[in-house]
Amino acid sequence: MVTEAQGKETITGIVDHITAQKESVANMQKFAAKKDSVLEILSHDLAGPLNNIHALTEILSESTERYGDEEVNETIRIIRESCARNVRLIREFVQQEFLESSQTVMKKSRVDLGKMVWDIIEQ
Repeated sequence: MVTEAQGKETITGIVDHITAQKESVANMQKFAAKKDSVLEILSHDLAGPLNNIHALTEILSESTERYGDEEVNETIRIIRESCARNVRLIREFVQQEFLESSQTVMKKSRVDLGKMVWDIIEQ
């Protein structure tokens, strides 16, 4: 409220059109949710098979070691180390991303869980 020199009071305010800003924020939140879903898929569906391959190379290494074929042993070692390195890389990347995401302000809102699950399944 503003009082003028003549004693007349006037109600004032500012109006701003924020529809585009709201849409942008909603769009960013949508893509952040998709990113999180992809990271979950990476951490579970990709790291799991790589761990299995790593474990199988351990068994294979024990079985073929007695043959003394250095080329086979070297190939198995490369596969084993590659799997371990990639699993470690996935875990470090996902951990870093979740640590950075945890520092953002949490936005609480009502959601349709059925629709969210369906969106993830479609991806």
